[in-house]
Amino acid sequence: MVAPLPPNEAPREDDSTELRRRSESPARAARKKAEASKRAEVSRRDEESATITTQPSLRLHSDDVVERAAVLSELAVAGGYDSFNLITRAFDDPASEVRNAAARALYELRADRSSSFITAFQEAFPERRRRIAGAMADSGLAAEEIVNLDSENRDVAYDAFALLFLMAKAGEVAPLIRAVEDSPSIDVRQTLIQLLAQCGQTEVLPAFSRLAVRQSLPSEVRSALMEAIHQLRFEQLKALPAVPLMPGTAFRG
Repeated sequence: MVAPLPPNEAPREDDSTELRRRSESPARAARKKAEASKRAEVSRRDEESATITTQPSLRLHSDDVVERAAVLSELAVAGGYDSFNLITRAFDDPASEVRNAAARALYELRADRSSSFITAFQEAFPERRRRIAGAMADSGLAAEEIVNLDSENRDVAYDAFALLFLMAKAGEVAPLIRAVEDSPSIDVRQTLIQLLAQCGQTEVLPAFSRLAVRQSLPSEVRSALMEAIHQLRFEQLKALPAVPLMPGTAFRG
């Protein structure tokens, strides 16, 4: 209970503060302390977020290629959407070392690796898509994912297929053609042939036609190549514009 003030004595400012302090219940004081702690934590996180978005952004404009590549690895560890944005912008860097580092950083950014690249390709303009695909090939990431196609872990194999499909869809098919030709795994070769056929990339037809008649290739691979060639040629025919009939000419079926 708060002690009464002496008669005719007006409370001073210090007295009011003391009265409020003494009248607070322990539960209310605990709540206020928790709220203050929460505000301090939010402030700390805001400061960290600002550091993530501003300091690396400045470093990505450094004249030092090694510095620009290094900060991308740090962003992959930091995680978050801000890091994702900075990493994908790095694919526009003029230095191939930085673009290759961006591909590696994007790969390590999330546990669901294919989703990172799907989002990156969806949000990118065509030229950036080509740069992403090129960095996947040049960084060695594509070669690793080709090996992962043969993984016994279905999730790993699925991620590998998804990443390579995105790369091929963006026009980067050379690493996949080489693997069709040289991979020690027949299953990997057949999977890559199916992948390229599903992509509808008709520019692989000359390479497929050349490999299909190579007797040194396993018969299963040559059969898969012939099937893919027929599929891609059919896609080519569907893409051709219809030939208009001359006026007054009836179609003869």
